[in-house]
Amino acid sequence: MAREREITQARGIDMTTEPQRERLGVFIGRWITEGETAAGADAPAMRIVASDVYEWAPGGQFVLHPAYGRIGDMEVGGIEIIACDPATQQYRTHFSTVRGTPQQAR
Repeated sequence: MAREREITQARGIDMTTEPQRERLGVFIGRWITEGETAAGADAPAMRIVASDVYEWAPGGQFVLHPAYGRIGDMEVGGIEIIACDPATQQYRTHFSTVRGTPQQAR
């Protein structure tokens, strides 16, 4: 990783600092999410089952997060990219659902 950092810096690409990147490392792996939604006045509780994979993107500066699952009978999921914005030092996510709906968050 140190050699990649040197090459990327030599090309003038602004990279995430090592501590910021290391913090994202806790997510790396495969996860199963199970639970249920809270019942409301208009809807019963629904079972949630999902599979989440977090992996480093090529170059190691972003985390890719494909997620697939079900909430009740509905298929849910999509793809998320997680990275640190060097200008604000905040983590940002870009997510598109299986239905193509884009979302962004900090």
